[in-house]
Amino acid sequence: MKWFAAITLLTVFLLFSSAYSDNETQINITNETMINDTQVNGTLGNESSNATANVTEIPKITVNKKWTFINEPGVNISFRTNHSEIDIIEIIVSLRNPVNRAEINVIRYLEWPDHIPEPGGFLYHYYEITQKNLDNMTQEDLMIEFHVNRTWVENERINLSSIVLSAYLNETWIDLTVSTSGGTNGFYTFTSKTPWFSFLVIRGEQLPSLEPPPECTDGRTRCDNVTVQQCIDGKWQDVQDCEKYCATGVCIEEIPTPNLWLIIIPVFVLAVYIIWRFRGKLMRERNLDSEKTYDKLKDNP
Repeated sequence: MKWFAAITLLTVFLLFSSAYSDNETQINITNETMINDTQVNGTLGNESSNATANVTEIPKITVNKKWTFINEPGVNISFRTNHSEIDIIEIIVSLRNPVNRAEINVIRYLEWPDHIPEPGGFLYHYYEITQKNLDNMTQEDLMIEFHVNRTWVENERINLSSIVLSAYLNETWIDLTVSTSGGTNGFYTFTSKTPWFSFLVIRGEQLPSLEPPPECTDGRTRCDNVTVQQCIDGKWQDVQDCEKYCATGVCIEEIPTPNLWLIIIPVFVLAVYIIWRFRGKLMRERNLDSEKTYDKLKDNP
């Protein structure tokens, strides 16, 4: 009986000591095969998925974390990615029930998956978050903290208030409520709550252009960086990629430099005119002084 009691106590101790037993976060940078509709325990988000696999090679970065057993509903579990190429900083899940062998995977796709339509706007990075044994989430159960690089915001002239986290569910893009939580080390930080483990996109809208775009009339051309665009049927369309530069709607080999003679000649003429005026003024003053001197000598012989 004593041995039985000792073994029972040891088993209970080991069970509860592993309540927050975590495997180390795993990081993989791969060019893996992705299935068209990613299945997580037979579901895509909260919807059933029976789609046929459509295999495409997509480079991606994957980080994940596993929990062996948690027997305390109501507590929060946290997954900090700690990866410089992953913009999702932390995922916090509020547990409603005990979980066994739970897992969260954060996948950053380095190329856009062809089978998912783009949501519009200016895209920053795109992710897929999958899970195992963490079902029945609600809006208050899953919090995501992410950041965007200040350089991207400034260089692309992104309206900071327009940055959102969009989730793809039931073939529809849904903008999640986002709040700004400051930022450090060259990043703006945001938080968002979502009930879905799904495909996510960080995106924003560009600030209005300081100059109005050229009016689109058929046949007219313009430059978009190093691409020539032409107005066709009332819409600007790319017609030529320039090897070096684009200016005034045509490709050019080098940026034209101004004709220096057009600058030198006017400057020279202006300088001669100023010298001539100054010399004339000086000569008049000298003549006036000479006349005054002559008059004085004439009055006082």
